[in-house]
Amino acid sequence: KSTQGQYLSVIFGAPIQYTGRPLDRVHAVMSISDYEFDCFLEHAQTALRDVGADTASIDEAIVIMETARRDVLINRKPHDVRRTQEAASAKTVYERLGGDAGITNFVEQMYEKATADVRTKSFFEKNKAKVSVHKKQLVSFLTKLFGGPSSYELSDVRAAHYTLNLSDYHFDCLLDIYSAVYKEMGVKPKDMQDAIAALQPIRADVTTGYTVRMEMARKNVEKGK
Repeated sequence: KSTQGQYLSVIFGAPIQYTGRPLDRVHAVMSISDYEFDCFLEHAQTALRDVGADTASIDEAIVIMETARRDVLINRKPHDVRRTQEAASAKTVYERLGGDAGITNFVEQMYEKATADVRTKSFFEKNKAKVSVHKKQLVSFLTKLFGGPSSYELSDVRAAHYTLNLSDYHFDCLLDIYSAVYKEMGVKPKDMQDAIAALQPIRADVTTGYTVRMEMARKNVEKGK
């Protein structure tokens, strides 16, 4: 970092001497692409803006840093768009939704909507004293379901929901609420679709209690009870 700072100071006009190795030698084995250099310039622009630099000064600084492109890309590699896209899609839903902070934020907003929605509020208003505990459990559950680091046992889903009497209708209502929150959070459509798809496999476990009771009621009707 100190060497990089020294180099930037020199090219920006500081009255000091650069004592590091030549750029072409430093970057010869890195095979940096134009795309990666552009990303660096974008981050530099953001950093300068964050420290309060004015637009004109930022533009001038970027132009000056652009002069280093030839030496940095001494053994440039072509940017593989397809490989970049595949790497992005290889990220877990958990990562794409913003990790722990993103999931926690989602749960807070989802809870607010679910308790205000007449279709679902009764399920979330039970055991109000344990709301904070339930939220933590939901964060842990979604983290696990979306591919993140969590010790939550997905095998517990059925038992946890058995007495709630949640039907497919209620499950779909919750998915509607989930989708609404994702949109408000600015989640990309593809990531939102993947998140909803990850929830579908637990539908049967969540609605088992309702399904069993309906089947028992049907049999009792057939028996004339």
